[in-house]
Amino acid sequence: MNIPFPQTPEFSGALYAPSRVEGEVFDLEIEGVVPEAICGTFYQVSPDPQYPPMLGTDIFFNGDAMVSGFYFADGRVSLRRRYVLTDRLVAQRREGRSLNGVYRNAYTNDPLAAKNNTTANTSVIPHNNVLLALKEDAMPWALDPQTLETLGEWNFDGQIDSATFTAHPKLDPLTGNLLAFSYEAKGDGTPDMAYFEISPQGKLLHEIWFQAPYAAMVH
Repeated sequence: MNIPFPQTPEFSGALYAPSRVEGEVFDLEIEGVVPEAICGTFYQVSPDPQYPPMLGTDIFFNGDAMVSGFYFADGRVSLRRRYVLTDRLVAQRREGRSLNGVYRNAYTNDPLAAKNNTTANTSVIPHNNVLLALKEDAMPWALDPQTLETLGEWNFDGQIDSATFTAHPKLDPLTGNLLAFSYEAKGDGTPDMAYFEISPQGKLLHEIWFQAPYAAMVH
């Protein structure tokens, strides 16, 4: 990589400097004691740009998705970190540079950039035996919950044909159903919205489409 990251607050310091590191650490060092009753996985996702910004500067939130899994069992903890291999990141790796311009503005991208502009970097949630990496400008990307291997874009077995999906779905505490919505659901600039309710087994239970007064971010 011949171009350095810009020396700006968005790309420096303990919180924002890109790590660009995937890996595994088995049996992490622990200060204190982890109760053996804690058994499961804590998932976290954050922007971690693979390449310096194409336009020379950018915002932190436009970075590629890096998912971390902390696996707890028998008083021990292990760590695994993997990039979500979105179409966007795969295209960048192919060309060896950033291909993306202004945040969420595909019209500023390089012609070699992937058509799907999502980073999938906002949140992660387990559902129906996959881990969903989410950003509200596209459908989720699915990962294997154990290996964090990218499985691909996820449309719930073809049941949902929206262009977008919320980055913050909710779980009904009684039924376990996934509650979600989409805005700009028929593409950039469209006023179309949709609401979905999906069972824990991945079956689409309810789907409602409607139009907002105008296209806008809904958060």
